[in-house]
Amino acid sequence: MAIPIVCPQCAARLNAPDVASGKKVKCPKCQSLVDVPAVPPTAPNTGGFVVVDTPTTSAPSSTPPTRPTPGGSARPRVQAAANDDDDDYDTDEPTGRKKKKKTTDSDSNLMLIRHIVGGVVLVILLGVAGYIYYTKFFAPRDEAAAKNQSDDSKPNDGVPQKLIPIIPGGPVPGGVSLPKGGGKTVTPDGKSPQQGTKGATPLATPAGITITFPGPVRPSLALTRQLLENRKLSGQIHRWSKEENACLVAVVDLPPGMPTDQVKQLQESLVRPLANLDTGYQVVQTDQKSQAGHLFDRYVCRRQSDESGRTIEVWVTTKEQHIVIALAEYRDEQGAQIAQQFFASIR
Repeated sequence: MAIPIVCPQCAARLNAPDVASGKKVKCPKCQSLVDVPAVPPTAPNTGGFVVVDTPTTSAPSSTPPTRPTPGGSARPRVQAAANDDDDDYDTDEPTGRKKKKKTTDSDSNLMLIRHIVGGVVLVILLGVAGYIYYTKFFAPRDEAAAKNQSDDSKPNDGVPQKLIPIIPGGPVPGGVSLPKGGGKTVTPDGKSPQQGTKGATPLATPAGITITFPGPVRPSLALTRQLLENRKLSGQIHRWSKEENACLVAVVDLPPGMPTDQVKQLQESLVRPLANLDTGYQVVQTDQKSQAGHLFDRYVCRRQSDESGRTIEVWVTTKEQHIVIALAEYRDEQGAQIAQQFFASIR
């Protein structure tokens, strides 16, 4: 007689043979072991079941049935449960994780876009703020400096002013706009000298030396800054220029108590950039000249590779705590005559 049993794993209804009474059999569907209750023996009939040796008598197992492993034969039941809207943990959990991962990627992309847009906006705001700050505080200074530079290179008498190369790196414009009064200029002692014949202009220096320029003379602020103020020296530089010719007078105040050897070194350091000795010019002649009771060291400088004949002649002396430098630059015979008259006018 068949013994009716139910598989605890797949819930299949089975009929176990009498010979399996009190033993365990394998479920034909899920291959799980199923306990067969003990019944009186009958004629043996296996019915196609495999009998497993177990104790002859055993109470029904109280152990809760184990859940089928993922991928086992219980998958159809799990799928059916999912179709019946049964909230099964194994099915819903992976789906929930996948959805959460998608949400995280989307948030990360959105955050990245926000950071990029924020960085661009920040750069634009900083640029606007920098422009406003510059136009408010620095633009007026640059405009004033450009105006001074433009005034520094205006012509004397309608002719563009010749630039004398003073320091390495290129020519430096000498002079500023003329004061009212045409060719007249103000001397270091605050007086206005008398205008000489044919536009000649005398310049009285604090050292007691007066030199007459061939034409209207003006103070050169650019050369004063570069030659004196950058060395923390005080003094004045005046110059005149026309076409290929130029004349210059520099008066430098000596610090009190400076030793004689240091005064000599200072003279040489001032003559060197004025004579362009650092830009290819060389001293071709040196001697001493006496003019109106003043003894000058004289330097004649030329560039050896220059066939134009351009010459820079420098006279320098020290008197009454001042270094006085007279310089003439010329290229032709007419310029040499202008330079000779310039040095001869020293009083």
